Amino acid sequence: MKTERLLGIALLLQSRKKLTAKELAGIFEVSVRTIYRDINSLCLAKVPVVALPGPEGGYSLMEGYELSPSFFTSEEAISLFLGGSVIEQVDPKAAIRQALIKIESILPEEYRREIKEAHKSILFDMTSWFGKKREDYLKDIREAILKRKRLLIAYPSHCRLIPEERKVAPYGLICKAGVWYLAAYCHQREQIRTFRIDRIKKVEEKEEPFILPDDFDINKYWKESVKAFEEKRGEYRVKIKVDKQMAGIARKYIWGGEDIIVQPDGSLIFQMDVDDFSYATHFALGFGQYAEVLEPKELRERVAQEAGKVVERYKN
Repeated sequence: MKTERLLGIALLLQSRKKLTAKELAGIFEVSVRTIYRDINSLCLAKVPVVALPGPEGGYSLMEGYELSPSFFTSEEAISLFLGGSVIEQVDPKAAIRQALIKIESILPEEYRREIKEAHKSILFDMTSWFGKKREDYLKDIREAILKRKRLLIAYPSHCRLIPEERKVAPYGLICKAGVWYLAAYCHQREQIRTFRIDRIKKVEEKEEPFILPDDFDINKYWKESVKAFEEKRGEYRVKIKVDKQMAGIARKYIWGGEDIIVQPDGSLIFQMDVDDFSYATHFALGFGQYAEVLEPKELRERVAQEAGKVVERYKN
């Protein structure tokens, strides 16, 4: 994404003449510190960015400079356009297509041919299995981030079927493996938390501004979050098979972190690490005859016992 952002900064400075680091950070949804690093990268790439001092200052391109096709190598141009196809899929409302059309117009004919050939042979499919994810509130959340307005959201907590309301200060958005996440300060938990966009049930913008902390860096936050999540392992390794008939529904009720293995017959095997069997038991029972615990033996026995109680209840 850095190459696309560097190009975007150069194009904006060329069209708008002057922008501050804060304005650029808001446009690209990154920290001011990241913009400083990007400006330095542009200068190293021999793009003449001029820093204008004073309260009315900012950044601009040297007068008379025009973005040249030589700004890219052939490989960089191909990577840029392939990356654009990914952005279109994860955010259909992004203006990346129009931006790429403008960029393509300044590229040499040889580059354009190579890009066309690359599109024939390389495909990034960011869509989810078994139907499209619901990310109805992505646009509303993005706007609240840019306007620095707090949100009231409804999000599943201990009971997945009953969402609870949370007031949050939306700090930033992350797209991981085609799934959008919101990094936000949760006033209820009094800490920064991560929310999956497709699990948010309601979004209401509040007339309450917030100030993004100067030390918040979305890249640093996400790297630390991913590392902590991947290092967290439960005591028990669980495997549950869900038959093809319920595979699509099963995918909608997972938290994340489960490994999902698609079988040749269309069924799914969910692998997860848990500290106790409570969630895994309810997960398996929730799909009735269409789910089977493969391991461990203790969980199979517990699910069988709970299923027996259900049978007895209906007998009486």
